[in-house]
Amino acid sequence: MANYFEGEMKIDVNLEGLSQQFKAKAIKAFERVASELDGRYADAITNDYWDWPRDTKRGIGGPKATLREKAQAWKEENYDTGSPRDIIDSGGIKGSQNMKLDSANFTCSWVWNTKYAAAVHEGARIYPWGNKKRSKVELPARPWTSAVIEGTHGVPKYDYLGKFKKYFGT
Repeated sequence: MANYFEGEMKIDVNLEGLSQQFKAKAIKAFERVASELDGRYADAITNDYWDWPRDTKRGIGGPKATLREKAQAWKEENYDTGSPRDIIDSGGIKGSQNMKLDSANFTCSWVWNTKYAAAVHEGARIYPWGNKKRSKVELPARPWTSAVIEGTHGVPKYDYLGKFKKYFGT
């Protein structure tokens, strides 16, 4: 399984023959779209858009608690989460979101570098908490990047090309 998930946005802009003023305007429009898209990805991770096939306990113990501490807390607490729900459990995916902007080439890339980001985005069959004594469970795909671009899973669609044209003034 991959230790990260990444995506890229590129808007092809023909700058030939454009004045420096128009080039600067195109770059500013691209930067604004990239910033908004960054926020939309965070929104898709943070809000309750995602169907989940079962009730589960999550969020007890905090990100620095050991697995033993979490297991004990979950045994003692009644903290079930149903559906729809957000993608946040420990906050690792949201906290690992990293945007790299290359304005001059109209390219922006995102990387989520937690070891389970690809499993969350694409779906996977895993042993719960790595415990091979238990049966594998299905993690449904929660493709937050395509959901934002396509407007699926209840996530509002972000028309990045339309926004670019609007901000550029065409």
